Amino acid sequence: MGALKLLRFENQISTIRQELSLSEFLGAKKLELIEAFCDSRSIYSLSDITTKDLVAFYEHIKAQPFLTESQKGAYASALETAVRLFNEGIYENLKNACDSSQLSKAPLNKAFVFLSINHIESLDGITATLRKEYEKYLLLTGSKKANEYIKVLDHLKVISIKEAYEGLKKPTFEYKPELIFLAYHPNPTIAETYEYTQKKEPLFFDFSLPASDTLKRQVFSLLKFFVEEREEISTHYRIQQCITPLWNFYNYCVMCGVEDINKLTKQEVDGFMDYLKSLPQKNFLTASQIVGTIRRYTFVNAPAINWDANVWYMERFKIAEERINPANPIDTISFDDIAIAENAALLKTYMRYLIGLAPSYSMQSARSTYYYAKQFLSYCDESGIYLSSLTKEHLENYIQLLSKKDIKPDSYNSSISGVAQFIGFLETKELIAPVLFPFEYYRAKTTYLHKDISVPKDDMAKILSLLGKFPEDLRLMMLNLWCIGLRINEVCAIKGSAYSFDGETAWFLIYQNKAKREKRIPIPYELYKLMKEYISKNGIGKNDYVFKSSKCGQPYKEGTFRKKVKAILDAHGINFRSHGFRHTVATDLYMNGCNIQSIREYLGHSSEEMTKHYIDHLPNVIDKLNADYFSTKGNWQDE
Repeated sequence: MGALKLLRFENQISTIRQELSLSEFLGAKKLELIEAFCDSRSIYSLSDITTKDLVAFYEHIKAQPFLTESQKGAYASALETAVRLFNEGIYENLKNACDSSQLSKAPLNKAFVFLSINHIESLDGITATLRKEYEKYLLLTGSKKANEYIKVLDHLKVISIKEAYEGLKKPTFEYKPELIFLAYHPNPTIAETYEYTQKKEPLFFDFSLPASDTLKRQVFSLLKFFVEEREEISTHYRIQQCITPLWNFYNYCVMCGVEDINKLTKQEVDGFMDYLKSLPQKNFLTASQIVGTIRRYTFVNAPAINWDANVWYMERFKIAEERINPANPIDTISFDDIAIAENAALLKTYMRYLIGLAPSYSMQSARSTYYYAKQFLSYCDESGIYLSSLTKEHLENYIQLLSKKDIKPDSYNSSISGVAQFIGFLETKELIAPVLFPFEYYRAKTTYLHKDISVPKDDMAKILSLLGKFPEDLRLMMLNLWCIGLRINEVCAIKGSAYSFDGETAWFLIYQNKAKREKRIPIPYELYKLMKEYISKNGIGKNDYVFKSSKCGQPYKEGTFRKKVKAILDAHGINFRSHGFRHTVATDLYMNGCNIQSIREYLGHSSEEMTKHYIDHLPNVIDKLNADYFSTKGNWQDE
């Protein structure tokens, strides 16, 4: 060895020995082992020691054959102690930054050694990434109390969070492309909520992973909502029902290269379900619900309406109340199961047009048109037909397919009309080449066949006798159906101001969604009295729905009403059809001498022809009138 190199080597050895002199109490044997180890790894100052070196020293000691198991346990932390004493300045700064009197000495020393080695000189330098490294370090160095030790590091972080939060400018939870840990949330109240959570893994969201920035920001936005906004739910529920499913979803999206939640396909959603089933925890039924929550939140809270999204949530559009049936609202419009993306984009353009129409076009009509157009696009998917290349032959084949199905002529014609409107829109807007298909030629001839569905008197008597078994809200809804002949959606949407009394007559006022107008009709005083008592007792305001669903402020849903009433009446052998009450009211009025025009006004129909469809047993009525006539007039041939 040259004289210069030898001198440098001796200086380096001298540096290590001088630094180790601070740890003389460890004993000559331990110091000798440390010095030899550092020499073997070309480490000439304790300031160069890394966590990898500490792990390597631990493994080096465990491999020494001349040490007993007891000695190995005692010697393994020797280098760590030497580093702590060498970095005493940093150690003291960290110690002075917190009240460590309540913390165990050994875990605290290990945490401070780890921080000093990583050049962390203040507690706010503790990050989620550093915590992961510390956790790994504890595992590799055989710590038997890793959980206890990691809790001390978490506690130190919370101390720094509290200190930062006491300042004039409160830190906020902002998106960063890095690993985040919910127990390190900048709000100390929230951070402490997760500090003692047993299962920590779902509390880590790694936004440094190779994934689209759009996806990561969408997931973070929803995570922030779950953590900060939903104060009404418990921490356990929040973790189990919200955070963990979101964590699973994010990991799946990263794994499968999903770039935008708004553009999730049905295939990807199905893939997520399969992914959940493969996980050790079998909570996939709960976790699968997160997809709807994520999609809804992302769509509704986007800065602008994303017309390219594969699922639209109607609440975002603020549609006029008169266009919506509140008892049977449209919550979503979905495009994610249309395989040909070009066709899906054209349907989105069409639905954007329908949603933007004037109030005269109801959302129920929009849904029907959407349904028929989507049926046609399913056929296009199966046949590989792009609308940009649509031909008359394609449409003829589809109509032939419809004609072979066991559907009523009215339904068949509705399907044809729905497709005709869709194709006509695309042609008018020059989104596809003109096909000029004669849809009207293929319409089926229909004849009206009247069906008597009035509630039989025996069934009516049974229903009235069973009303005492109904919950109060269902009982009153049934009475409104029976007394007034309302539609179910009208009963569900009754508001607190609907009932009035002018001193002589009780009146009922309601907006008819189907007819798009209000109607005001007389009702039995007994019904008026019952309803006013119910409204007063339940503190129902003038603009509140009288019968409410489980969703706050929302009206009772048609489907829920049918299901609950049917369950009760089926048990007593009664075949319930809610529309039968409407027929019963119309028929009874007619039988008691009321003219068609008055019945039309009472029911709120737009035409007398429609009203005639609601009057049952007309052939029997005509036969009876004929018999009465001839019984009073005698044989006309004798006159």
